[in-house]
Amino acid sequence: MSYLSPLRLLSHCFEPMLQPFGTSRALFLGFGSFLNLSCALAGFSGDLTNTYPKRNVYWPGDFEHHVAGGCFSKARGVMLSQAENHTPGGNQSWAIQPGYQHLELVVKGYTPQRLTFMAKTESPLTLQVKIIERYAKPADLEKPYYEIIHPIDLIPGSDWREYTLEFSSDRPFPGPELLEILLTVYHGGEFPAFIDDVAIQEVGPTEGSPVVSPETDPDFPALSLSALPIRLFRENREVSLPVNLGAVVNRKILLSADVAFETNHEPEFSWSGVLLELSVQTKGTDQVKLKPDPMPHWLPFGLSAPTGEYRTVSAVYWIPPEAGSGSLAITLQPRALANTAWVGNVTLRVIE
Repeated sequence: MSYLSPLRLLSHCFEPMLQPFGTSRALFLGFGSFLNLSCALAGFSGDLTNTYPKRNVYWPGDFEHHVAGGCFSKARGVMLSQAENHTPGGNQSWAIQPGYQHLELVVKGYTPQRLTFMAKTESPLTLQVKIIERYAKPADLEKPYYEIIHPIDLIPGSDWREYTLEFSSDRPFPGPELLEILLTVYHGGEFPAFIDDVAIQEVGPTEGSPVVSPETDPDFPALSLSALPIRLFRENREVSLPVNLGAVVNRKILLSADVAFETNHEPEFSWSGVLLELSVQTKGTDQVKLKPDPMPHWLPFGLSAPTGEYRTVSAVYWIPPEAGSGSLAITLQPRALANTAWVGNVTLRVIE
């Protein structure tokens, strides 16, 4: 597909769409036209598939590009070194230091995943993969999550060895779909040890997720909040959409959106990205932000699909009985301003 400039892209992708006006359950008055998100992204990528098996979702995972990756990496005590390397043409690896260290990754729950990595150590060492799941009734507990620990014993030797672990989760934390995993090492000695070429791949279809195809209340049809895909960048980092929540008081709603990034610059700030915040005006108060349950990560750019592919994010809210007018703020966070994001298909559905 040939490249389309932004102006040609807009004129190429406009499609007419009817919006419901004047109905008691209309949550948003549309702009009267629609720009398909896949079409908008076609200017910088022709690959918008969501099938498996995927490429490495912790991309590139070779540590030549710092510790950040395509499923976000937040590191504690992780040191990179040029003393050893496994990647062809590369010059970096994770050098295990004395004491505790971990990589924090966030992937899709409800989806079979395969973790692989290369390791080299002079003495026995154990890496623990911790899968973070939520309790069925977190309100009764101090912590809403627990750890499933998979120890992987690293075999000493002078050669690099490959290690593999397959995992999935039907109670992902922090949710609703996102699953946190930790690659943790406690090193009590002074011998050298290295890890390189970390890869995480989806090896099966998503199953059982309550977010994939939630049942919509037939009396409250799904309503689009964005008639046009929204482009967020340094000079236009926040957009506010009006929402009338008075028609859905005492209800649970699912807010979802498709998000994609044109770029993935400055990976050291990969925890920043697109944030969605739903606020409501109640009687006698200013607008207050509603807290989704569970609290989503929304979309850090380090968690996004490779540039040009979209990813669906969502959260569930309970609308209080006194709710009236509201707004949805969609923001590109400050540390992500080196990147450009697209947000489309912003939808509200009553699910309970």
